[in-house]
Amino acid sequence: MYDIDVVLDVGANTGQYASSLREFGYSGRIVSFEPMSREFGVLRAAAANDGGWTALPCALGAERSQATINISANSISSSMRAMVPTHLRAVPDSAYIGVETIEIQRLDEVFDSIVAAGERTFLKIDTQGSEREVLVGASGVFQRISGMQIETSFVPLYEGQMLLAEALETVEAAGMVVEGIEPGFVEVTGRMFQMDLVCFRSEKAPPPILKR
Repeated sequence: MYDIDVVLDVGANTGQYASSLREFGYSGRIVSFEPMSREFGVLRAAAANDGGWTALPCALGAERSQATINISANSISSSMRAMVPTHLRAVPDSAYIGVETIEIQRLDEVFDSIVAAGERTFLKIDTQGSEREVLVGASGVFQRISGMQIETSFVPLYEGQMLLAEALETVEAAGMVVEGIEPGFVEVTGRMFQMDLVCFRSEKAPPPILKR
């Protein structure tokens, strides 16, 4: 509906999101970012036979650097942030079992190397508590992003993460409108801890003012 040409899949894990886009019929370009070596290997293999899908072995954040990521037993809960007890009680197999040193890039420093002039861009962020840092690192190119899907939490699952109220403030500051909500992490009682906001903005909207 929005003529998106390229999807930036940040926090790709093994390529689940990109694969689902293909299943839904999206035929445009996908650029997936995944810093963990084992998961990146699976991701790269998944993208190998798709000429429109590129996999890059790094995370995105607020500054170009190296960092330590905590690897969870279930892989998908891996995070650079400490996990809070609420998360671990709800999903015991999310426990951290190791660490890995990863590379981090700012999106606005690599954007022109992966997005062509005039391409309409959709940014998906699922980084287990580091969503704020991805947005800070995108601040220089945010006005060139047409839409966004961002995972957000109702309650803290990782120390210091951005919660729903701040995510909604960021969306509003960017001139974006929430056009869809996708349920996320739901515990056995039915209590929902996370959801994804799917947003698009006016072409004339200003870039957001982001807090570090």
